[in-house]
Amino acid sequence: ALKRFIGHFRVVAVIITEVDVWPNFVRICRKNRIPVFLVSGICTDKSSRSVGVRYFYDYRFIPSREVFENIEFFCMQSEDDVRELFARIPAANRIAQCGNLKLGEASIAFCKDAGNAGYHPQFNIDNNSPVFVAGNVHLSETADVLVAFKKVKAAVPAAVMILAPRLLQETAAIEGLLIDKNLDYVKRTAFNNGRRRVNEDVILLDTMGELADIYSLAKVAFVGGSLVNMGDVFSGHNIIEPARFGVPVLFGAYMNNFRELADTFLREGLAVEVREADSLFKEITGVINNRQRQESTRQAAEAFFARHKDVAEQTFGYIAPFLDLNGRAGNIIRECIACAGDKFEFIIGQGDYAIYRCNSCGLVFTSPLPQQEQLKGFYENFAFNEFEAKYSRENAEIAARVIAGQLKVSRRYAPSLPGADYLDIGCGNGYYCFGAKENGLNAVGVDLDTGAAEFAEKNFGINVLVKGLEECNFSDNRFSLINSRQLIEHLPEPLKFLKEVYRILKPGGFFVLETANTQSLEHILKLYFLDAFKKIKADKAGGRLNLRDYLKAVRRAWGFVDPPRHIFGFNAHNLKLLCEKAGFQCLKTLNAATGDAMYYPLSRGHRQFLSKSRREALRRLRKRSFAAFCAYILLFAPLMFTLRLGILLANNGSHLVIYCRKE
Repeated sequence: ALKRFIGHFRVVAVIITEVDVWPNFVRICRKNRIPVFLVSGICTDKSSRSVGVRYFYDYRFIPSREVFENIEFFCMQSEDDVRELFARIPAANRIAQCGNLKLGEASIAFCKDAGNAGYHPQFNIDNNSPVFVAGNVHLSETADVLVAFKKVKAAVPAAVMILAPRLLQETAAIEGLLIDKNLDYVKRTAFNNGRRRVNEDVILLDTMGELADIYSLAKVAFVGGSLVNMGDVFSGHNIIEPARFGVPVLFGAYMNNFRELADTFLREGLAVEVREADSLFKEITGVINNRQRQESTRQAAEAFFARHKDVAEQTFGYIAPFLDLNGRAGNIIRECIACAGDKFEFIIGQGDYAIYRCNSCGLVFTSPLPQQEQLKGFYENFAFNEFEAKYSRENAEIAARVIAGQLKVSRRYAPSLPGADYLDIGCGNGYYCFGAKENGLNAVGVDLDTGAAEFAEKNFGINVLVKGLEECNFSDNRFSLINSRQLIEHLPEPLKFLKEVYRILKPGGFFVLETANTQSLEHILKLYFLDAFKKIKADKAGGRLNLRDYLKAVRRAWGFVDPPRHIFGFNAHNLKLLCEKAGFQCLKTLNAATGDAMYYPLSRGHRQFLSKSRREALRRLRKRSFAAFCAYILLFAPLMFTLRLGILLANNGSHLVIYCRKE
């Protein structure tokens, strides 16, 4: 379920508040390269002997070392929380005191009208009415609250109590207590039928979601769960809700769940601790008709919350560097660039990136996308192909055959090209530009690799522009044939690239686009066998292999997309959708098992190279193990030949070549 959630919403970061740290959730987020932060964090009392992460409501937050390593940064509420956490896991660079986010929120909304004027007609009260609100009252302490209010009623006959049970299922039992104490009451839901309070003593709040606003009606408020001991987790409730309206707050001795905040309120003069019904009665009567005390408490509350107004900003300041909002979140893909679908499947995390697959068209992509500056720096120092540099003439002959093949295909749809200008985008060492020259075309190359451009100019006399396509500022309708091989999967904005190609291509001109095929059987077999075992060999360094190691390696050897190098992975369907989206007419799709072999299966140089490599590999295999050599000759080689032939006939090879035309 978590994997589906992460895949559907493309989660950038997870922020956990206070103590709700769930070990498995944090582990899965970290595994998928999603940063996790704890904000407004609190630690358990020092008397606790529990070590580990809080499970359900058993313990408050004390992280184990394993979970701690999966959390990027801890923003704790107080100095005591920082010391308590640091004592267990010393990492000062990942722990900071930022304050309580609830106090920061309350400072923003302090004394803002919560719409309480709407309650006045129904409750038959006004701004001067002596209203006492008892919120989150548990059944076990309700009797003491009612005893105290009955005494208040005797001293202040106009007093009205609004009683909010902690649990709605306890409403019936509380009604029985009200009857026993001879207190007239009316339930809040009765007002839904147009009824108004007449002179009932108590309004029983039997609804959910209103208490936070109801506190604004009070002259004094009691926060329940504190007169009796409800345990470390359930004792005490949120005392910020009434305090944010400047209302004097009363609570009992058992504020275990909010002990630090309760002590702060006591020091600041915002609250008073009561022990039993008598002290509760005295404090209520001491405040409910004392406007001077009400006003002094309001002023103290305003000053207190003002000191916490920057809590959210401070917290965000600590976690923002990890989020990289201008890069990571800004480059999250929300909609498939090919089919506009928004349902994605999470595949695997790689480094700082996650890989997804579109459920509609099968497009595989990286999210978030790498920055353009990051990619430019990556390719400016990208080492060009040593094999091509060593066998330059043979590869140039192969390239000439490829271009001749492209021209042959184009003649099936048009007698001739609308000109002789050729552009190779991502030309590398310039072999295909040379091949275009050999076929009578005026060739220009574009590539970010300075070394490859120098090689092309030195060996072939090719003009290679060392910049991005858009930076070249080519005029509209300039080129007759444009070639792009194994490039589009590297680009963070493929559709923008295709539109630029469409702009500079002459009407009637052809665009030949080649990329890897993510749905090819050849790639899948390579993934589950060759790449996986390479990962195992690197990790184990000669150690014994097992199935668990293999399965882990398969997960990490997902070779179709490997950011920041390969950002997208295409199949024939979504690549055609993308080209048509850019305005092209897609004429033909070729799909082969061995890449360029579709163009030059009998090329002498290529055949000689493969033969030499195969002879060397077989010589090493024979020297190492004669049995393995025989197995290769008799079993593996025929099997691979049959498999590649089947892939070719099934049109499910590792490379896609799509021919497009600008109408």
